[in-house]
Amino acid sequence: MNNKTTFFCLGAQKSGTTSLHDILLQNPNIGLPINKETHFFSHDDLYTGNLEEYFKMFNDDLEEKEVIGEIDPEYLCSEKAPERILKHFGADLKFIVILRNPYDRAFSQYLMSKRRGFEDLEFEEAIEKEETRTKDNFGELYFSYKTRSLYTKQINKYFKLFNPSNFLFIRFEDDFIANKQETINKVNDFLGLESFNYDLSIQSNVASTPKSKWIRDFVNKPNVIRKIGKKIIASPQIRKNIISKIDHLNRKKITYNTNVDLKDKLTKSVFLEDIKALESLINQDLSSWYKKE
Repeated sequence: MNNKTTFFCLGAQKSGTTSLHDILLQNPNIGLPINKETHFFSHDDLYTGNLEEYFKMFNDDLEEKEVIGEIDPEYLCSEKAPERILKHFGADLKFIVILRNPYDRAFSQYLMSKRRGFEDLEFEEAIEKEETRTKDNFGELYFSYKTRSLYTKQINKYFKLFNPSNFLFIRFEDDFIANKQETINKVNDFLGLESFNYDLSIQSNVASTPKSKWIRDFVNKPNVIRKIGKKIIASPQIRKNIISKIDHLNRKKITYNTNVDLKDKLTKSVFLEDIKALESLINQDLSSWYKKE
């Protein structure tokens, strides 16, 4: 199976990876997990070192696929995923990385944490207190707004193990949003696939707020009903699918206005140095992230 695994999309989180997954899922020549993210190589409680367990999370007809891959933004920030991926698949893999304006990405993650009922602080205060709040697994998952937006260190972990020429970098705003057709064609070519007529109108995982806080807490926090459900439904995958369906039905789309002054302030004080280093590392123009129109 190793020689058929072709690519990983590493992230970044809140940068259009769900939309990319849903678009590529249309192509019958691409093998993807049944659910977008397995976290197999990033989460210690899921990583067994057994690829048979990993591929059980994919559709059954993998032998018919031309390429096999996974889109999981946990892999970009993970300390252990790069070496685990190298161990199992070798150094010839292809990697796709979608990079979003670091402030916007961080704020989108912040909104997600608020929607799930985990975040009570204002955004600027959450950024200021991040180091003290990310000392455990929960904090790393839900409060790592700044850390996950400092891309240079995360990408360097992969460049130390894999050839940088095997990476396709996509700028979320300038490429994925503004030039989606051209970008998806580039992804398709990068994966070595014949041209395919994708429906690009898909827009997944948009900003939302819970319709019911009770249902929100049921989905995201431990409770008696979920403990009982765990005993009745043995399959973790089925339980995950049910919870995910309930969560999506409980969402209400929202729009928000960007605090331009705060964005400019945090871009300069928190993100600018890393953006400049990233431009050199991946040889991409990221000036739209820090230059005012």
